[in-house]
Amino acid sequence: RHPARFEARRRLILDLAARADVAPAQELVAARRTLRPRGARVAAWPETRWAMEATLAELARAAPGFAPAPGARIAIPFVADRQAALERAVAAARLAPGLEVAAVALGRDGRIIAAQGGRDYGATQFNRAVTMRRPAASTAKIFVYAAALAQGRPLDAAMLRAFADSDNDAAVDLARRVGVERVEAAARALGLATPFAVRDAQNVALGANSAGLIELTGAMLPFAFDGAAPSPWGALALREAEGRLWRRVAATPAPLAPATIAGMRRLLRAVVASGTAAEAIRRLEVAAGKTGTGEGNRDGWFIGYTPTHAIGVWLGRDDNAPQPGLTGARAAALFDAIGASLGAQAGAPAAMARAPARAVAAQTTRIARTPPKPPVRPAADRALTARR
Repeated sequence: RHPARFEARRRLILDLAARADVAPAQELVAARRTLRPRGARVAAWPETRWAMEATLAELARAAPGFAPAPGARIAIPFVADRQAALERAVAAARLAPGLEVAAVALGRDGRIIAAQGGRDYGATQFNRAVTMRRPAASTAKIFVYAAALAQGRPLDAAMLRAFADSDNDAAVDLARRVGVERVEAAARALGLATPFAVRDAQNVALGANSAGLIELTGAMLPFAFDGAAPSPWGALALREAEGRLWRRVAATPAPLAPATIAGMRRLLRAVVASGTAAEAIRRLEVAAGKTGTGEGNRDGWFIGYTPTHAIGVWLGRDDNAPQPGLTGARAAALFDAIGASLGAQAGAPAAMARAPARAVAAQTTRIARTPPKPPVRPAADRALTARR
């Protein structure tokens, strides 16, 4: 109730303990570290609970009979300084009242390096990065164009411009010509696990089907790094108190065709260079991705990558109400801040994380437990007209 009084009393006791020499010096130094205020959200303290929920969810699927118990030890890929960097970027964003956020950063092999499932864990424990599914909006065009390239369609200037501008008519026409089955196959090849609830070309192309943030972000991995599509993961090993051991077995996914990878990289870079994210990406000189704006401005997505991470950002309201002014470009601005913060923490070259990035715009070649009770969830999938 009285944190200032508590802190003064704590320091007095530690001073007395030091004078009386009743505890080792190292223990006293550790005890003097500043305590996190109860219920506060301080960006300097990595919120490991968001990332741990991703780990526990994975273990529940991968390790039959898994039930966390005292004495269990879990090895995770979570990196505390990257988590702190991601949180600082989110905390600095000027988000409208009632607007929620989810963000995730993946390493080149799919490991979940950092994740945030909401604005404030103390206010709501619903982890939007892990359990939420929302209409993918125009990020679904990634799968339409990937399917077209995999079919052997040449990437011409018209396709490049249509993707960069998130042209709805062009995406629907392309989905009809390619076929919904091939679009879904491309989505599966890129790691999207959520089934398609609607299957007509218009709604598939415009993102009426729902998806999760982590799986959408994982779809960037082959374009960001080596051409393969590893599944995002958050647990490396589990040793239970009774000695039982579970260890993750790394899969070796088949790489996508080089022509598909090269074409998608050009498309995704064009979005940042001269398309719907051009005005939002200002700190990063090397970035690519796709914006998505849900029907009625209910969702804002940006799914993309930098030289060091694949990053996904979602913005929206838990009650699924429209949010005036919310677009995928708004999510791209937060992606930009997160990418710069993570790049600086990872020791990326300064040229990869500095403002402005306008000189690059002309270069088309840069182009588990029991989950907490969620708030009001969006309605079931339904037909919609995606915005850009």
